[in-house]
Amino acid sequence: MVAKALHERGVPIVAQTTWLTLPNGRRIRLDMSVPAVRWGVEVDIHPDHFLLFGAADRRRDRQCHQIGWHVDRVTAIDMLDFDGIINELVDNYHARVAELAGRIA
Repeated sequence: MVAKALHERGVPIVAQTTWLTLPNGRRIRLDMSVPAVRWGVEVDIHPDHFLLFGAADRRRDRQCHQIGWHVDRVTAIDMLDFDGIINELVDNYHARVAELAGRIA
């Protein structure tokens, strides 16, 4: 649902094809991403992500930042306002594109 909505709003997202090797040596696959701008989305709707896995998710996100990737997470609570979270993700994607364009200019 998230990938489809992002596609419909012009974000060139690819689902479950991007593998990253983190600085700690762990290899991960992002739920969806735009590799050209090193931006990913993880959908964490399982309740365990509110518990111990949530801490692991945050560590994983920090590892992604160390290799130049920005990762946004979507939780079950976010899905209660589906249009709102999709709008935020689209805005974050465009901010990421602008950020990288500013580095090149």
